[in-house]
Amino acid sequence: FGYVGKQGVKNIWRNKMFSLASIATMSACIFLFGLFFSIIVNFQHIIKTAEEGVAITVFFEKDATDSEKKAIGKALEARKDVAEVKY
Repeated sequence: FGYVGKQGVKNIWRNKMFSLASIATMSACIFLFGLFFSIIVNFQHIIKTAEEGVAITVFFEKDATDSEKKAIGKALEARKDVAEVKY
């Protein structure tokens, strides 16, 4: 292990330009991976937030009676895709 380590350091010192090019290439790849990963995670978070925050507002006519409003509310609550109804 000592010989291999010694030769590795010696060759890195001899080939400075190739070593710098290799480090720059790896750094660029890691940076691009991190950039795309953060964009994808952020996009997934936005989609999840949008799915949880879907809301519909219902406006009643001025002359609607309370029984009509309650009937519409019960019809909305009966749907399986409705989580909550607020008046």
